[in-house]
Amino acid sequence: MRIKIKLWVFSLFAFSLCFGSLQAQEKLYNNGFSLSDVKLLDGPLKHARDLNIEVLLQYDVDRLLAPYRKEAGLVEKAPTYPCWEGLDGHIGGHYLSAMAINYASTGNKECKKRMDYMLSELDECLKANAINNPEWGVGYIGGFPNSAALWSTFKKGDFKIYKSSWAPFYNLHKMYAGLRDAWVYGKNKKAGSLFLEFCDWGIDITSGFSEAQMQEVLNMEHGGMNEVYADAYHITGDKKYLEAAKKYSHHIFLDPLSKGVDNLDNWHANTQIPKFVGFARIAELDGDDIYEKAARFSWETVVNNRTIAFGGNSRREHFPSASSCIDYVNDVDGPETCNTYNMLRLTENLFRMDPSAHYVDYYERALFNHIFSTQHPEHGGYVYFTSARPRHYRVYSTPNNAMWCCVGTGMENHSKYNQFIYSQSGDALYVNLFVASELNWKGKKIRLRQETNFPYEEGTTLRITRGSSNFKLMFRYPEWVKAGALRITLNGEEIQYDASPSSYVVLDRKWRKGDVLKIDLPMHGQIVRLPNVDDYIAFMYGPILLGAKAGEYDLKGLLADDGRWAQYASGKLLPIDQAPILIDDDIQNMGDKLVPVSDNPLHFKLDVKMGNPMDVTLEPFANIHDARYMIYWLALTNGEYKSYKDSLTAIENEKIAIEKRTIDFVATGEQQPEIDHYMEMEHSQSGHTNNESYRAAGRGGYFSYRLKTNSETNLSLHVRYWGAERGGRKFEIYVDDEVLVTEDNTGRWNQQQFFNVEYPIPEAMVAGKEYVRVKFQSLPGNMAGGVYFVRLLRSDDVTSQSSKLGNPIIQTKYTADPAPMVYNDTVFLYTSHDEDDATGFKMKDWLLYTSTDMVNWTDHGAVASLKNFRWAPRDNGAWAPHCVERNGKFYLYCPMPAGVGIGVLVADSPYGPFKDPIGKPLIRNSIADIDPAILIDDDGQAYLYWGNPHLYWVKLNEDMISYSGEIQKDPTTPANYQEGPWVWKRNGYYYLAYASTCCPEGIGYAMSTSPTGKWEYKGMIVDASEKTRGNHPGIIEYKGKSYCFGQSYDLLKKITGKFYERRSVDVDEMRYNADGTIQNRSYWSVEGPEQIGTLNPFVRVEAETIAWSEGVKTHLEDGRIFVTSINHGDYILVKGADFSDGAKSIDVGVSSIEGGKIEIRIDKIDGPVIAVVDINSSRESGIWRTFSAPVQKVGGVHDLYFIFKGERDLFHFDWWKFSK
Repeated sequence: MRIKIKLWVFSLFAFSLCFGSLQAQEKLYNNGFSLSDVKLLDGPLKHARDLNIEVLLQYDVDRLLAPYRKEAGLVEKAPTYPCWEGLDGHIGGHYLSAMAINYASTGNKECKKRMDYMLSELDECLKANAINNPEWGVGYIGGFPNSAALWSTFKKGDFKIYKSSWAPFYNLHKMYAGLRDAWVYGKNKKAGSLFLEFCDWGIDITSGFSEAQMQEVLNMEHGGMNEVYADAYHITGDKKYLEAAKKYSHHIFLDPLSKGVDNLDNWHANTQIPKFVGFARIAELDGDDIYEKAARFSWETVVNNRTIAFGGNSRREHFPSASSCIDYVNDVDGPETCNTYNMLRLTENLFRMDPSAHYVDYYERALFNHIFSTQHPEHGGYVYFTSARPRHYRVYSTPNNAMWCCVGTGMENHSKYNQFIYSQSGDALYVNLFVASELNWKGKKIRLRQETNFPYEEGTTLRITRGSSNFKLMFRYPEWVKAGALRITLNGEEIQYDASPSSYVVLDRKWRKGDVLKIDLPMHGQIVRLPNVDDYIAFMYGPILLGAKAGEYDLKGLLADDGRWAQYASGKLLPIDQAPILIDDDIQNMGDKLVPVSDNPLHFKLDVKMGNPMDVTLEPFANIHDARYMIYWLALTNGEYKSYKDSLTAIENEKIAIEKRTIDFVATGEQQPEIDHYMEMEHSQSGHTNNESYRAAGRGGYFSYRLKTNSETNLSLHVRYWGAERGGRKFEIYVDDEVLVTEDNTGRWNQQQFFNVEYPIPEAMVAGKEYVRVKFQSLPGNMAGGVYFVRLLRSDDVTSQSSKLGNPIIQTKYTADPAPMVYNDTVFLYTSHDEDDATGFKMKDWLLYTSTDMVNWTDHGAVASLKNFRWAPRDNGAWAPHCVERNGKFYLYCPMPAGVGIGVLVADSPYGPFKDPIGKPLIRNSIADIDPAILIDDDGQAYLYWGNPHLYWVKLNEDMISYSGEIQKDPTTPANYQEGPWVWKRNGYYYLAYASTCCPEGIGYAMSTSPTGKWEYKGMIVDASEKTRGNHPGIIEYKGKSYCFGQSYDLLKKITGKFYERRSVDVDEMRYNADGTIQNRSYWSVEGPEQIGTLNPFVRVEAETIAWSEGVKTHLEDGRIFVTSINHGDYILVKGADFSDGAKSIDVGVSSIEGGKIEIRIDKIDGPVIAVVDINSSRESGIWRTFSAPVQKVGGVHDLYFIFKGERDLFHFDWWKFSK
């Protein structure tokens, strides 16, 4: 037998809109089949649908309708359901949709009876509203509480009640959708008239609003109001509804999304996705390009950047930023079911305009792993949050309890599994999903039966059971089937094809009764990584997410009651670090190590080494209920696992170090510690969450504790906060009656973890006091706290810890914007310079420091200033420089803000002098012209990068002082890019580091295979911290190690609790992972990097060569730079001096003012004295003399402390040298 067939592969296929003959569901969606034409056959989805109907019929319809009757002024027939009071009525709309959908799908007469009854009651409410509320209520069908007060003022443009209410239009939208569905699915004409009258009410109630007022209204959650108006337009053809759809579209998202700008971070996810559904619907019906671009980009960025393995996309109901995706692991409040419900609606809309298989790949993953999993398979309860936290669990609603939003969408979710299995366009039939079902394609007089036990069967069979017709049968080649692995047979003969995963294979022929098409869909195991957190992986087998049960203990609140917060799984949080850890050096292929369990499909053992081991059997996550579970696993190589264990040790050591520094502490929220510390409070409350106690205060209240100081100074206050508090969190911290700091934690971290903040206390606040009272005072409209722990700390004990100090690396001046360069085995560090009296940016020159060991830094003073540029302002604006050597010359690129431009200076030596070779800006493109960075590639091509808030680049010519070609604005500026680019190349990869996540800023980075991008964001090198506020990276390779430079305000905070722009450069060793990514650090270490090599004390060493210092400054005068401002008790630390076999004497060069002594100790500030140099002259300022002293026996390598003794203004210090 010869089969005549046209074989095509489709990724895209054009649909056309048509009106007129469309009936039932087809009135709404032109590519869909009526639900009655798609019958589910026996299988897991049919079981879920049938169980859902059983659950739905347990609800009391009169209780659901009670809010509507109450607001219309009618007598309630039954009391309204409790729980989520203030949003009364929203479930009624969902329930009406569910009744209509189930009646259309199954012909269930009880569903139709309830639907019709609800519509008759709602019709009565409509009429009563027109009589009882004629000024605002004509056409109104709402159950929103306090409707009369709300809508009567709202219509006049008074939004006070509206803004204090709980999402009125979100509530109403559910009834709009319910009426639409009863009309379209349930074929009830009364529903149609009610729907359109309600639509007219929504137009009238906002008719007097300006565009600005309407956008103000839309700032509050309003569901998919734009979508229902677009649907009204599609059904009726009346353009007033299209205009209303656009009026109800929120431009704060429409405009940026249409331009490809992702502004979703930390916005409430399910508030936004219904808007995007509406954007897509408007685009589909009106052809509006702006709406289409916004809809498509919203889908792409949510799916590709925030969606986890089972298809959900939010934590704590909000979209995470890239840096806070770890919250998926730390938080118990994982993706909300409502989000995925609406993402599937958005996917369907986009697919109608562009039937690409990648939409269906996502749809399938979300349907089988999230939606299907959110119904309990026995009692039918619905799930709100699906946690991704290792070893946590989910809770379930019960009928007539827990009226959550996800109960409403759950009623619909499990009612329409037959909706998207098939779709059509002209003479093409799309087979989207592999679900046992039967299609009655009336337009072609064809019946098609799909037989499968998918996903437990790796394939499906399509049979034509009635009729014959020519059409294109398009079945999906899913992305999870490997290239070339798909196998097709038609009537027993294999079909050859040229296709790839995530596309459609099209068979174009005349189909006849008896045709049998078999499709083999071989599955395989693979891992997927948590978005933006590569160390956490999940296992997929085909499209199915695999999970593992992790115990059934402490499932508190498993079956929810009517409690307002009963949707939260409030049982014990099991420690993340005690969850199983997978250890393997080939993580990417770990999916190959799934070992099938015999006679138990889709169950696997895992042949992988494990830390914190447990007996693991992987199975479909959707089948795991009433248990704790694992779906995401920390996966490390052997080397990474060792580092991980070492990091746990480091954390423990850090805790011990904090304990050693603690003078006094309060476990806030705990009764006895608060009594012991004489707590005072007003409008304050305590509680217990996240496994720790806390205290907070609001309504202008406060709480305070008395803490002992041991009569010490040089103290700091250490406060523990939770990083995901909601609402305003602005407050003041007092020490006695003085404000130490005004703190604002509102939206500060947006990460589900604790943050410890240390506040230096100025000496004047504690001097002479045995006790201080620390008070947390809330500010108007804000909460103080929550505060989880308070400690009073001494600074790292100077008698034993000062030798460990290394960051910030310069203490004698304020330095910023580090630009390190390695030349002739020396690190040359160019910096900008904040003046000592700066409040804002006050920057006049560029400084140079050098080091050969990464700990001792020699000050060379200012090597250039604004005076070098005759064309530039000379009073301020010497911003972040960059220096590079080429062909024996040194080029210093110097930006000046406010559009002045980027200049370039040239010298024959890295120490200068530098001169302006071109007498004008090299770059003057825009006000973004700041923060230059240079890369000279392996082929000799030099690139200049710069910019805030966008990244720019241009190719430099060989002379380095001119450029060729056009200035390029990088179109792929990576996530959270702010400014301060630094570009380098390593092992074939290009790296771009930059100031990231404003504000505060950390250091983020991206990678590329080209110096001009595309840049792929990889994460944070240094996390954002208020201690840095702004940051600016500099990266070098030196003596076999990598180093990252940045900046902080730590030096400033040792002096004052106030904020000024006075920054200081920090540095730490930077480590790469095996795949080239960079290991993260939370903040700069106290000690800085390890010393490389030693210092030779037997040659002249400049006094301004310093590893650490206290009190002193440096000064450049007449070509000589020296240490000055020397007073009693000040000191200089020089690390790692190698005395070999010993020294006999020391010489120092000084210019005496009042005279004094230099006491030289080794290894500790109170260590052994090896010499005392007596500066026994005075009043010789400007006269430089050499003073000498004998040295006690010393040998080997030691740290040196030059401790200054006397009174004040002792002398200037220029150099020192030991002799053998």
